[in-house]
Amino acid sequence: MDLNVIDLLIAHGANINHADRNGITALHIMARNLRQVKAAQFLIHRGADVNAKTLKGDTPLCEAAGRGALLKRDVWTQENEYVTLDDRIKTQDTMMGVLQDAGGSLDEPNAAGKTPRQLLEQKRASWYKESNRRTIL
Repeated sequence: MDLNVIDLLIAHGANINHADRNGITALHIMARNLRQVKAAQFLIHRGADVNAKTLKGDTPLCEAAGRGALLKRDVWTQENEYVTLDDRIKTQDTMMGVLQDAGGSLDEPNAAGKTPRQLLEQKRASWYKESNRRTIL
């Protein structure tokens, strides 16, 4: 993500907390892509609401915990990259730390009653299962 472009948009009046029809903000999107820690920090420092909720009640922390992905393919070079379980966990912890440091709560439930803490446990369990399956193959 080019942070200069974000800064330029904000300088020209873009609302940093603008949400689409589903309540998804730029920070929600950055939180999903665990590689975008710097972009998430940048948005937060520019006033992005770390507690903004989607129509499903998901905060950016919910997105990082439950939907966070460490993409295997470099978008620019189109080269596949091997991503280890440790890489995923470390990067997810970094993104979640940024969101928590900015005031996000691990215990704020979404509309389905799931907290980021619970979503994190589910996500990690699926990652461990996937990792074990790969080890067996």
